Amino acid sequence: MVHAYKERLPPTDQIVVETLHAGFSIARKADPQTYAPPGRMRRYDLIVIDEASQISDAICDCLTMGIQELPQRPFVVVGADFQQVAPIGAEEEQRCERHCKSMEKSIELIVVHRTDDPALLIFLSLACVKQPSRDIIRDLFGDRLLQCS
Repeated sequence: MVHAYKERLPPTDQIVVETLHAGFSIARKADPQTYAPPGRMRRYDLIVIDEASQISDAICDCLTMGIQELPQRPFVVVGADFQQVAPIGAEEEQRCERHCKSMEKSIELIVVHRTDDPALLIFLSLACVKQPSRDIIRDLFGDRLLQCS
């Protein structure tokens, strides 16, 4: 994903795109050190975190602590849809969602812009709330075929 973002940006040293693990020096559990203060993050005035709903609680805790430790108080933008897939091994508490809800300002986007198919939009709205029944799934996908294009 990092590569896809980098491809869209003009060549400049003023914009840095990297993973949370690299930016905040978060190591794997198998590594001896699990967290180091985010020294190089002190250079940034803006931090954009995409797909925050997929961040595990342990990483969210490191991230929150790391941002709070930054002396320059960067502007932080977080994009998340907590009705999407949860992180692997997610705990029930989902601290990342709690942190996002406690942010000073939030904007909730309520329109799906990926499709204008009314049947699919109804299905997606339902799927965000609960598991659709087999009958609903069959009704939606029954005579739809994926085209090569």
